[in-house]
Amino acid sequence: MSDTESWTKTEHVVRTVWSEVLGVEDIQKDGDFFALGGDSLLMIDMLFALNDALGVELDPGLLFEGSSLVEFAGLVDQHLLTTSVG
Repeated sequence: MSDTESWTKTEHVVRTVWSEVLGVEDIQKDGDFFALGGDSLLMIDMLFALNDALGVELDPGLLFEGSSLVEFAGLVDQHLLTTSVG
């Protein structure tokens, strides 16, 4: 059993979307999108799904800044903060 109780809401959402897009069930915080089988086409699917889930438009370059779940979720949170402030 993985310890997901300490996960943020965004980490949970990203994990769910990655799991659906990649077809991988048990993704941990250090799971890397590309190492788990992700590619550029799946990345676009994932970004559209996150847009629907979180109501935010994400730049594809974000995944190249942090491709682990925890890094990417942190970047999504930063994006959410900057877009809600502005």
